[in-house]
Amino acid sequence: MPERSIHTARYFKFSHLSKIIISPWGHGELCFRDFEAMLDDCVLIKPRTDFISTLDNVLLENESYEPSEINASDLENVIRFGASG
Repeated sequence: MPERSIHTARYFKFSHLSKIIISPWGHGELCFRDFEAMLDDCVLIKPRTDFISTLDNVLLENESYEPSEINASDLENVIRFGASG
């Protein structure tokens, strides 16, 4: 992508065609990206949130998302093999 952001419709097209979405923390542990990934039936990868109790436990490690290290140092392995790899 030559520009930093893309038009919303184009973003949602990419999201819908994706299989994996990497999501940062937002204003807290949840981010809009988390819900977009779930709605698009994508594997959600985000920094571990096992030390945080979320509203209604939306983020359950290895159930609703694949956890990565906070600094993303294991991101390639999580993408290739899942969190257990």
